Amino acid sequence: FPSHDTFTSIVTLTPRKKISVEYGGGPLSHLKNEWRFTPAGKRKCKINFMLDFDFRSRLFSKLIGVFFDRAFLKMMSAFEQRAKNLYG
Repeated sequence: FPSHDTFTSIVTLTPRKKISVEYGGGPLSHLKNEWRFTPAGKRKCKINFMLDFDFRSRLFSKLIGVFFDRAFLKMMSAFEQRAKNLYG
C-alpha cells in the first residue's frame, strides 16, 4: 500500500439545512456523505450524519473496517469542538 494517498470531494452547503459531500476522485470506489441539521430548540440542533463509502481494493476495505469506528469518533469530536469554539 502507498504510504499516503489523496482524494478530492465536492462539498455543497445548504445553509442551516445540510452539508453534502460527493466523491471527486482517488482511491475510493465511491463516497457519499451528508450532515443534516434540524432545529431542536434555542441555539440547538439535531445532527443526522450519513456516510457511505468503499475502497477500490477489497483487502484495504477489510483492513480499514478495524479503524473505522475510531476514525468516526475522531471526526465527530473535531466537529463538536469546532462548533463549541465558534458558538460556545
